Amino acid sequence: MEYRDWTKKDGIGRDISTSLLGYGCMRFPTLPDDRIDEVRAEKLLNTAREAGVNYFDTAFPYHGGESEPFVGRVIAKWPRESFYLATKLPLWSCKTLDEAKDIFEKQFERLGVDYIDFYLLHSLHKARYDAAKEMGIVDWLWEQKAAGRIRKFGFSCHDNAAGFEHILRDQPWDFCQLQYNYLDTDDRAEEIAGDRGYALTEELNVPLIIMEPIKGGTLAQLPPDAAAPLNALDADASAASWALRWVASHKNVKVVLSGMSAEDQLDDNLATFGDFCHDRRRERRHPADCRRPAQPHQNRLHRLPLLYALPHGRGHSRQLQHLEQARDVRQ
Repeated sequence: MEYRDWTKKDGIGRDISTSLLGYGCMRFPTLPDDRIDEVRAEKLLNTAREAGVNYFDTAFPYHGGESEPFVGRVIAKWPRESFYLATKLPLWSCKTLDEAKDIFEKQFERLGVDYIDFYLLHSLHKARYDAAKEMGIVDWLWEQKAAGRIRKFGFSCHDNAAGFEHILRDQPWDFCQLQYNYLDTDDRAEEIAGDRGYALTEELNVPLIIMEPIKGGTLAQLPPDAAAPLNALDADASAASWALRWVASHKNVKVVLSGMSAEDQLDDNLATFGDFCHDRRRERRHPADCRRPAQPHQNRLHRLPLLYALPHGRGHSRQLQHLEQARDVRQ
């Protein structure tokens, strides 16, 4: 498993080293009545952990509120220091600071832990963040970090680059979480910070967690004409692995979340992150070992937006020009 070391320590002075692949707990396998298939899901979590995954991301509303209690029952069987737990505060359910405090305490009960490693304000946009700040929720959560109940405090964001920048510059965030993949690069989109958002995290030195690296599964099942250029580069690599490697090749990315709902998805992702170097014949795991020889591979990965756009004419010439410029800058 590939790991990423964090420059800053956690809230109690420990070094942080997260698996580059994180387990997103929003899309567990389900039974016919839509409840979590707990037998299968627990096996998936255990398999991931045994393979080296140490970052597990849930949230208060996932699976109709059942993700946190289920994850809590599973992690209760693991040594607490063997994993990082992330969860999120649903601000849309918080009309007052007291309501936020109530949900916060319920999360500890559901998860059965004394502290949460990575705590996020969930699904921020500018207006939602400003309202939470006005209610005192943001300041109160910094107090919870000072008290040791939160080790890292951050947020997930669904806003454009301008809204994201407003939030990112307003606090000394420990980390943030963005939707980013090789299609979601245009910062002019309504809820996507795009390349500009990623660049801001580097500029401000805020570590980045990635969500939706495969765009909800879209990039795992490409049309034949879009898949052909990738297959020509590596016939053994899955479409999903290209998407994961593209985003994971960005130097400020610490964790790439994947909501793995089936065994084959987990197996493929473990293969991708188990040997992340471009040369699969070499038994090297540390990013420093890959840095120099990876450049040709990096160039191929950064051409992905253009490769995907060209075959089925997604967008007009202006969009293709944007993708060309983005590729040239990265190369």
